[in-house]
Amino acid sequence: MAIGKAIGIEDLEVLHNEEIISVLETRFDSGNSLINLKYNGLDVKISVNEDDSAYHIALHHIKLIDNNTIEDMQKYFGCKKDIRTIESNYIIIDDEVYEPFYKSIEKKIHIAAVDTKTKNFDVTSDILSEFTWKRLDSKKAVYGELNRQLNEHFKQTGEKPVEKYLLKEQTEQYQEAIAHIKEVESRVQ
Repeated sequence: MAIGKAIGIEDLEVLHNEEIISVLETRFDSGNSLINLKYNGLDVKISVNEDDSAYHIALHHIKLIDNNTIEDMQKYFGCKKDIRTIESNYIIIDDEVYEPFYKSIEKKIHIAAVDTKTKNFDVTSDILSEFTWKRLDSKKAVYGELNRQLNEHFKQTGEKPVEKYLLKEQTEQYQEAIAHIKEVESRVQ
């Protein structure tokens, strides 16, 4: 998530089990925010999308901490980071990780391509995204558009990229991270 330039800071008071927990929310010009809280020996920093409530996200994480061990929570936050890293560097289809062909020309033109059994997908930075109508000016933007197109194709046909693009080690890491997050989240009532 792109954060942007900080435009404001607010102290939130989150009420949980008759205790007030202080949470610092930093808002950014992108509409997103970052919340910081200390609770039960953990320092927690959480990115919050503009559509979410910082208060409710903080309260949810406080409940997670109450219902899990510190070790589980440390692993939980590590898994969240691993997922963000994998999702920003690869293509994800049906919880499987793929690495497309990629080429950069003078750091100005970015090309990414993946084949399925029936269709070739390629995206370059010299086109506008069909979804956002914005210029694709980085590797991340090109991967994002390719990811969107491949996921739409998968939803319509059930067809994934051919096996040569599949990264088995990263897929296993990604799936284990998702499983741990689901396990930790399931402990909150």
